[in-house]
This record gives sequence, C-alpha cells and structure tokens, in this order.
Amino acid sequence: LYDADGDNNEATVALVFTPTVTKMAENKSMVKVAGEPVKKDEKGLCPNCEKDITEAQFKEIFPNTKLLFQSGTNSLSSTTILQFVTSLNKAFKEFEINTCTRKAYFLSQIARETGGFSRIDEDLFYTTENKLHTYWSKKGHSKLYSNPSDYLKSPQNLGNYVYRDVAENGNEVSGDGYKFRGRGLIQITRKMGYRRFGTFAGKDLLTNPDLLLNDLDLMVRSACWYWKHGVLLNSGAEKDINDVADNEDFTESTRLVHGSTLDVSERHKILDKIKPVLKTDECKKINKVTEILSNADIEYHIFYNKGEIHYKFQNKKREIASYYYHDKDEIIHDIGKYELNKVANSFGVTYKDKLNENDVYMIDIRNLKNYKKDLIKFSLKMNPKTNRFYMNDVSIASFIGAMLDCGYDDFIFNGFSNDKGESIGGSKSHKNGMNGDLRYLRTDKSGQNVYLSSESETGDPCGWKGMDEIRQNKYNDALYKYGWKAMFSYKYNNKLLNHCKHDSDHYHHLHVQSYTPKLKIIK
Repeated sequence: LYDADGDNNEATVALVFTPTVTKMAENKSMVKVAGEPVKKDEKGLCPNCEKDITEAQFKEIFPNTKLLFQSGTNSLSSTTILQFVTSLNKAFKEFEINTCTRKAYFLSQIARETGGFSRIDEDLFYTTENKLHTYWSKKGHSKLYSNPSDYLKSPQNLGNYVYRDVAENGNEVSGDGYKFRGRGLIQITRKMGYRRFGTFAGKDLLTNPDLLLNDLDLMVRSACWYWKHGVLLNSGAEKDINDVADNEDFTESTRLVHGSTLDVSERHKILDKIKPVLKTDECKKINKVTEILSNADIEYHIFYNKGEIHYKFQNKKREIASYYYHDKDEIIHDIGKYELNKVANSFGVTYKDKLNENDVYMIDIRNLKNYKKDLIKFSLKMNPKTNRFYMNDVSIASFIGAMLDCGYDDFIFNGFSNDKGESIGGSKSHKNGMNGDLRYLRTDKSGQNVYLSSESETGDPCGWKGMDEIRQNKYNDALYKYGWKAMFSYKYNNKLLNHCKHDSDHYHHLHVQSYTPKLKIIK
C-alpha cells in the first residue's frame, strides 16, 4: 500500500468554517443564522426512544415471568426483574439499542432464546433421536444418525461433536465444543465468539467462559454486543442487527440471532405483545420528520443518535451538496455546501454509487472546512504526502459524522481516491472515494506519525505507547457506526483496535473499507 503516513512533516492546516443556514425548515423548526445551530421542534422527536425500559413495562409485556433464570446452570437465579431491566438499560445505551423498534426487536429475540427468561445456558441434554435430529441435520453430523446413542443424555459428547473444528474450536477430543457451548441471552458460542467478546469486554472468557453465567452485567452486555458486533459476514465485516431492526426486517433479525427462521412466527407473537407497550407505531410516525434546509441539488442529514444519513434530491443535477449534522441533543449544525464532480463508475457493483445512480459524485476533501460550535467540532488536516484527496458525496457525509461524533482537533487525512475515483499510489481498494486511509491519533494531539510496530512513547514517529488508544477506539467506533464495516490495523502489545483485523502494512495508518452506510431518502 502507498505509504501516506511515512513523512515526518507537519500537516497543512485548513480554515475554520462559520456555518449559516440558507432556508427555513419545512417543519417550522427554529432556525438561527450566522453561526447559531438549529434546534429541532421537540414535537418532531419520539419521547420514548431514549427512555429506559421500566420494571412495570417488562411485567406488562411478560406477565408470566415472575422469576428469572431458574433452569439450567447459573448463579443468577436470584436476579430481580428490576435488576435485570437496569442492566438491560445500561447495555442498550452502550450498544445503541436506542429506538423503540430496536428495543422491541431485541426483547422479542432474547425472550424466545431464553425460553421466557428461564435459561441462559445451552441445553445439550437430548433424550430421543427425534429431538436430536430435529435440531442437528445429517449433513456435517453423520454420527448423530449412525450412532445416536453415543450422544443421547450426554451433553459433553454432543457439544464436543457438533461444535468440533469450527470457529477456532479444536477437534472432537479437544473438549472445546462443550467448553464453548452457548451461554447468555443471545448465546455466545464457539471459541471465536468467546475470544471476540472477551477481548471487547476485557475478560478472559477463554479460561473462564462461565463468567457469562455468573455476572449479570457481563451476560447482558454479551447479548447486546452480539446484536451490534457479533455477526460476521463472509467479508469479515460485522453486521449490526440494529440496522436490520431499522429496516423492520424481523425475519432477518431472527435468522441472524437464531441461525434459522423456523420459529419466526412464535417470535413475532412476542413482538406483537411488545409493540403496543413500547409504542413503536407511534414512534415511526414521529420520526418521519426531517428538515429540508437548503436549495442545494442534494441535501444530506447526518444523525448522531441513529448513525443514519438521510438525503433529499432537490433536482436531478447533483452538482452541489449541502450537509447538516444532528447532534445528540437534536441540534442541527450546517457544515456547508460543496461542489461535486461527476465521474463514470469504472469499478463494478462493489463500488457503485450508494444512491444507485450510474455515475459517482466526487468531492475534494481539501474544500471541507473545519467546524466548531461549542463542543461540536472537528479539525482536519491533510497529510502532505498524499495525492488522494477525493471521497464521494455519500462517504464524506459519513466521515463528517464520525469526526463530529468525536469532536477532535487532530484528525489527519491520508487519502482515499484521485479525482477520477481511481485507486492510486499502490493501493488497490481506494476506488470511487469509498475506502481509504487515516492516521492514528496521538496522546500529545500533535498530528504526527504513529508506528504501531514500535513501542516508543514520543518522537515522530512515536510507537504504540504514544497512540491515544481511548480516542482512537472511539474514532473507530464512529467510523464503523457511519458505514465502514471493516478496518485494517496492526496488532500491538497483543491488542487490536476496535473493528480491526491485523495487516502488517498498516502499522502506520488505519485503513477503512466495506462501506455500507445506513441511508434513508427524504420523500
């Protein structure tokens, strides 16, 4: 890959932008001009999305659930409903299960997965061949059909056989299959699942997987982590089930949680009980409102609370785009209008325009002006060595969202594409402004180089000790939230940054790819 991070020079400084609003919003929200942010009308927000689930709501939805986790093996059977919903609400905030529909989908799935909140460890005790064959097919599990008696009433034998040689588990005699059987509300299963969540949570689940049966908050977090990060696509990218809930695809959410859709009708019955209590239909009507604030050819609205990008075509030219950021308090910030450059898509469906047009619309990142309004801010500088200054009009909306979510003053842009959307400088995937490179953040906020292959705390470059790990992981989380579902970095001190895979060429920069933003058209 092109070494866009290999210099020791100061990056160039961009100008700070003072925002203005060009047109009154259609829904009569308050608008102030010349640097003042825009405040959404409170009637345009769902009042319930950010509210906690209450004990009373849980009991109304699940009136027959008096006691929790009474079956199987765990040490959480004395957990009260109040303790459980308190733990759920904390995890909902952490993993952005923060709309009425997301909560409804999640609750319906975990209710079914746990048999009405009765059991949180996988039941591998089968007494009949019929039951055994109902859940385990002959393909890949032939011994269950040729020698079923070896696995009936023998959870250890069954677990070690059906989970052998998969997702980092060893062979049948290794014992990994039973050791890493399912645990939790959405059962973490197989060694890779325990390793991934353990790394995220800072817990050694490979040594002690039963922590998921003994620690309430950890057990709840494991399910919410799976919901947001646990599903891996063939590309290695994570699949966020929040996105599936936003699209109201309950069948797909069932498949991703359960592995099949055979019982989706039973799960839907649970969902139907939850929806009136959480008022999901009312929420959907309220959240349809989006402001139209400019006379640009296309307008983008970037939402902190949902990680979504809403867009509106004002006409067919698509020569000028305007960008607005909705912060966590639903205040709207005008990030400016920018010229777009239309280029033909020469790279196939993978790099097709995300708004499904035949061409791609590029924007010169050097024209993006820095923004600052109180704590909502970003400052972006160019790496002097890069000549890959172009993103597309959709990906730059995601990039703006990620930077403003973080609010840092030391972002360094290493490069995406050239003005024709080509991947140059030795990179192969930097096409149509969708994939690209960004410099790691430092604790001294100098914007200088970081080489994760070394250890030094200071200097240019510094080593991994000089990287600001907390800020960098927040940045990674924001980039992931707005659409970059796969990233390459470098393993340092036996660790990897959030959402990353190790690649030896990425010791000096973060590479983001698999761009799949959450988009909604404003009609």
